[in-house]
Amino acid sequence: LHKLTTDISKFQNPILSIPRSHPLRVPGVQALAKARFERYEMLYDLDDLNQSILRFTEAMFLPWHGPFHNIVEIFFSITLGLVHRVIKSRQPEDVTHSIIYLRYLRGQSLEAFNVPPNHVTEFLVYALGIQVEMKLGDARQDIEEMAALCQELLKSDMSTTSVTGFIEALIQAVYAQAGGWAEWHDKVIECLREANVRLPDSHDVSMALAGSLYDRFHVACSNDDYEEGITILDKVIRAPGDRPTENASLLATLFAQARWEFCGKPEYLEEAIYRMRTLLGETSLENSRHSTFTHGLAFLQASRWTRFDDPDTVPVFPDSFLG
Repeated sequence: LHKLTTDISKFQNPILSIPRSHPLRVPGVQALAKARFERYEMLYDLDDLNQSILRFTEAMFLPWHGPFHNIVEIFFSITLGLVHRVIKSRQPEDVTHSIIYLRYLRGQSLEAFNVPPNHVTEFLVYALGIQVEMKLGDARQDIEEMAALCQELLKSDMSTTSVTGFIEALIQAVYAQAGGWAEWHDKVIECLREANVRLPDSHDVSMALAGSLYDRFHVACSNDDYEEGITILDKVIRAPGDRPTENASLLATLFAQARWEFCGKPEYLEEAIYRMRTLLGETSLENSRHSTFTHGLAFLQASRWTRFDDPDTVPVFPDSFLG
């Protein structure tokens, strides 16, 4: 960091004083832009990032005297800077521009210009996720595009760390749009299934997939979704280690409760009671939801005396529990 700061201070004025037509102006400005971006990654100073974007933009339009002017690589550097600025400042115009630029770059033959295609795709996932969180576009279309891009990346040889990053971005976008599942959950579920294979020990992916299946179960009432979701949740609950499992137990209980509500079979009620007892046993007395779960268990047990042959008499949990 000390050397980088010294170099920036030492060379910035000489570089910027070179005439625009001088053959050293372009490489000098690019070197300065790269140095400012490197320091930004260390200190997260927005001025460094803004100056990096400015100098890369200048380099694109300067006259070039060498044999090859890699405009695409410079343009990617500008776009990369914009995505970082989006993450830090959340400016709507930066979100819009970065998505436009990244989509454009995906249409180019990037390998010939020393730009990794997977990096472009990965940053597009991040930018679309921010657009969803900021409610700037069509969330359904953005999430569908994110799911398709993530599936493309999952089929590549990207590292586990990189896979975790863009899948987390998809999960956060999905959570930001809770309640809007009916139109686009199939594509997300398909993507999360692939992610669950690639990241079998990821608590976040497992919970997101199970939650997605739970939401679709409310739409389609498919027993396959129920069985798959419960299997995933039981794996999370029984996983070794000290990881908290209350949310997994709660979702498993809601799954069982929903199936009983929809079908009204006595054996489904017993499954819901078993799940509720398990959840209550994992919840401390100090937990604010303990009394709610206690009432829920009592409610389910009392439902054993309900007439199951009449659908109108099948009770449901109070809103306070489902909330």
